[in-house]
Amino acid sequence: LADTDADLSTNRANETLLRNKLADVELTKDSKSQEVASLRKDKNLLLDQVIDLQSKLDLKNSEVSSLLVEIDYLKSKVSELASEARLNKSLETRRWEDIENMAEKIHRSPSPQPRSPYKYAA
Repeated sequence: LADTDADLSTNRANETLLRNKLADVELTKDSKSQEVASLRKDKNLLLDQVIDLQSKLDLKNSEVSSLLVEIDYLKSKVSELASEARLNKSLETRRWEDIENMAEKIHRSPSPQPRSPYKYAA
């Protein structure tokens, strides 16, 4: 009977120990479940932020592409205007040279004698 009481007492102690361990495991499990839920929530928030940032990045990339196209257009326009300015300068120089040549011819040629309006009126 003493062995049975000792076995019963040992079994009760083991049972209590096992119940305490089970309670600790359940607390740990609940804590880990809450942690996992919190991490999932954080993950979803971060995914939403990544999607938002990717959308903003795509928009900025589109703006950059548009600006690059506009820069290329403006560069070609500047090049056209520079060519036109060079042509105009060349034409202006040529005109001034023509004017100088005409002035020299006029200066070198003998002056025509003025005609009297009465000479033929007889």
